[in-house]
Amino acid sequence: CSKMKIIITILLLASVIYRSDAIATMAIDLGSEFMKIAIVKPGVPMEIALNRESQRKTPVVVGMRNDERQIGDPALSMAVKFPQNAFIFIPTLIGQSLNSPAVKLFQERFPYYKLSEDNEGVLTFTTVNNKKLTVEEILAMLLENAQETAQKFADQPIKDAVITVPPYFSQAERLAVLRAADYAGITVLQLMNSNAAVALNFGIFRSKSFNKTAQYYMFYDMGSSSTIATVVSYQVARIREHGMAEEHPQLQVLGVGYDETLGASAFILRLRDHLAKEFNAKKLSKKDITGNARAMAKLFKEAGRVYRVLSANKEVYAQIESVFEDKDFKVKVTREELENICSDLFERVTRPIESALNMAQISMDLIKEVLLMGGGTRNPKVQSALLKATGRTELGKSINTDEAAALGAVYQAAHLSPGFRVKRFVVKDAVLFPLAVDFKTAEDGKEIKRLLFNLGNHYPQRKVMTFNKHTQDFDFSVGYTSLNHLNEFQQKALGDPLLYKFSLKGVAQAIGKYDGQPGASSKGVKAHFRMDDNGIVHLDRAEAQFEILPQAAGSDGEAKKEEGSAFAKIGESLGSLFGSSEADKKADEASGADKQQAKSKEDSSSKPADKDSTKTNAEPGEKTGDSTAAGNASKASGDKAAQSNNNTNKSESAATPAKPELRRESIEFVVADKTLVHPSDASQQKSRSTIQELRKREEAKRQLEKARNELEAFIFESKDRLSSADYEKCSTESERQGYMEKLSAAQDWYDEQGMDTTQEQFAAKTAELKAMLGDLTLRVREMLERPKAFKLLKDMLNHTRTFWDTMQNMTGDGNVFTQAEYNTLGNLINDTEDWQKARQLEVDGQDLTKEPLVRVEDIRLKMSALEREISYLLGKIKYYVPPTPKPTEQPKQDSDPKKPDSDSTSSSSEQQKPPGSAEEQKPQDEGATPPPTIPPPPPPPPQQQPSADEVESGDIDSNSGSSRDESSSQSRGRDDERDHRDDGEDRRSSRGSHDPDDEL
Repeated sequence: CSKMKIIITILLLASVIYRSDAIATMAIDLGSEFMKIAIVKPGVPMEIALNRESQRKTPVVVGMRNDERQIGDPALSMAVKFPQNAFIFIPTLIGQSLNSPAVKLFQERFPYYKLSEDNEGVLTFTTVNNKKLTVEEILAMLLENAQETAQKFADQPIKDAVITVPPYFSQAERLAVLRAADYAGITVLQLMNSNAAVALNFGIFRSKSFNKTAQYYMFYDMGSSSTIATVVSYQVARIREHGMAEEHPQLQVLGVGYDETLGASAFILRLRDHLAKEFNAKKLSKKDITGNARAMAKLFKEAGRVYRVLSANKEVYAQIESVFEDKDFKVKVTREELENICSDLFERVTRPIESALNMAQISMDLIKEVLLMGGGTRNPKVQSALLKATGRTELGKSINTDEAAALGAVYQAAHLSPGFRVKRFVVKDAVLFPLAVDFKTAEDGKEIKRLLFNLGNHYPQRKVMTFNKHTQDFDFSVGYTSLNHLNEFQQKALGDPLLYKFSLKGVAQAIGKYDGQPGASSKGVKAHFRMDDNGIVHLDRAEAQFEILPQAAGSDGEAKKEEGSAFAKIGESLGSLFGSSEADKKADEASGADKQQAKSKEDSSSKPADKDSTKTNAEPGEKTGDSTAAGNASKASGDKAAQSNNNTNKSESAATPAKPELRRESIEFVVADKTLVHPSDASQQKSRSTIQELRKREEAKRQLEKARNELEAFIFESKDRLSSADYEKCSTESERQGYMEKLSAAQDWYDEQGMDTTQEQFAAKTAELKAMLGDLTLRVREMLERPKAFKLLKDMLNHTRTFWDTMQNMTGDGNVFTQAEYNTLGNLINDTEDWQKARQLEVDGQDLTKEPLVRVEDIRLKMSALEREISYLLGKIKYYVPPTPKPTEQPKQDSDPKKPDSDSTSSSSEQQKPPGSAEEQKPQDEGATPPPTIPPPPPPPPQQQPSADEVESGDIDSNSGSSRDESSSQSRGRDDERDHRDDGEDRRSSRGSHDPDDEL
């Protein structure tokens, strides 16, 4: 049993250690142009991970060439040379169809991309080499690269992540992001809206300034491809969780306004087109530059640089070498020109603010501060427009525009991860696209629409919709509704309003089980909906509910109860004389249930009745079960007055009808996904295989490049070493010449290798060269390290001899060390000194081109022997306790009949005090002989003497082990004998009389 407990303990400790090693989590701020990765792990709270180029943000670009992929900065360079094979702005295309307005706008801006749809409607890129990749697969590569960056920075595996998405992402786009994360092998803790992540990052550092009064803030985020304005309230709210109510800071998203096509990239594209127009106007080429993909990619890159410079300067020169047909291009661009060509874009800057205020239904006067986010807000014209629209004198710039979303998301990831415990900050996001349920009535098939999640409803949230009249199988659908707050482009971007179609099966069978049963009444078919943390709606379950009256449910039980024995009735009557009977208890329970039922009826009567055949309620209101609180409270008190009240009200409680029993019958349902993109399981498995194949290919390429670089570096380094002074001392001329020839041959072999050479071949060639130079490398290393090792050994001998001299005063009987230990250390010192002198003479006269006679490892072994011996002796000093002198036994006194017995009058503490102490002693008779006075023992030092197990567990030197073991065992024997003798004296003194057993 004890062994099993030890094994279980070891396994539990191992599981805890493994969990602590894999406790890190991450957040991916997925922007349209850049992505930021943040991690949190023990000792590293909320830190931005650096990529391979040591940058804090990674370009959202994937390049494919010759079946090899490049991600991030390398792919960004490919985007200029081979723009058709470098895919940019991927998040703007995720979850879209080919006919979507967003896809059409993308094709207008970048006409050189070949876009199509596969057999299942998934948007697909086609490279120059006819390689097809879906948008979800490309996004999966980006997420996989983000995971790789986080794992390298955290130095441990990371699987869980919070991914930020724009708040205007539809159901189809959110599902597509989840599929891409699944392809990359990432477990998504939550799809968090980017505006909520920014608001969370702002709030966690100011939580102490919030109170129960709501404070309103506006976040204006102009990113690369979109602009989002968000109205948020902060306050301290009382949240009930796990049966307890606690106060936590809380943020609520009240209003959101957005423009998914207005971002910094829109201004850059306008500037790109302006540069192309200027190039054509200069007549530098007979051809139109807009028809060349590579030239337009160069202009787009330069336009981005010019736009960023104009944010801080009034003018700048745009210049590109060999932009088109080997023609250089240079032109001056002013800020005024940029504002003129983008005048219509600047007019749209303030529209998201108006939409956000309308949705939140508050005025700008209540907004405490307007905070800027995103690189697009650095434009002076944008800031002036915002100041005018908000009526402010200044705008808030207190948050990190690049990293606030990533840091807020990683805080949420730490909250959702089971390995961390952070201060709770409640986040309530808002529904941006209302959802409704469409169905047909059971009587006449009339189309009915019922609102499910309204605009501004907070989520996550559960709701229940009841269908009262349906007794047969029926269908209903869920889709968008009431989209009047969106413009025409935004409504078209959502696609078909129909999202899901549900078919309920087995309704008639479920209702037939209770059809005709006495006391049974149908409460309709209930559909339980849920909008999760990701903003995705689900139908969790469907069920038919029935109420059964107690008389019908328990008629058989009542008959049996009437046939009860007379003895049971007599026992019940007798029991009522001393306490509550079983009938009283049941009556109390029924009374409590009736009170609860009456309360629920009062609450329901205060609500307006639903005239339609369905009704929608929040699921927490769907509570069933009997309430026995009143009966339990009266029974627990045990008071006689309470018992008499129960007996008095017994008849009244029995007269009140009991609460009906609620029964549920599950109903199967089939869901049909009607979103824009819904690939099949086979298609998803194919995408996973594609990602895995590319990952393996990329890893093989990385290993091949590593092997090539190692071989090349070793050849060059070896040639340099052979010409150094140290290598010349340890080798002959002919030997070096042979090495040089073989290294040159290896260099020629390396240069002749093509793309078909494997990683194993390069690694084998490197190992061959290392083995060839192994002896020479050993001689050089020994020549350089041996003098240092001899010096260390000499210093150690000096310190050891000093210690040995000190041992002389601490050796002998009753001291720390035994004579054998003292002699053993002295012999070891002398032997080591003799060995060092002899070896030093050999080394001084040795030829360095030969194999070394004395190696550094031999010197280290001698040092280890000295170190083991000194460690053992120092351990004895640390735990040494001087022996306590044995007190002289007090002679036994003749008993005096006039004096009481010492055993009965003296306390044990008084008897244990040694005679002759400073305390006052009792006077003795004149004829009595005083006891001898024993001086008190000296106070022992604070150290403890090592136990026998501790001494035996120490390292024993092979040269001195036997003598030390013998002396240690003798000293342990003397100590055990002394301890046993002292223990006997203590027992005799505590008894106050001599016990013959103590002498045994």
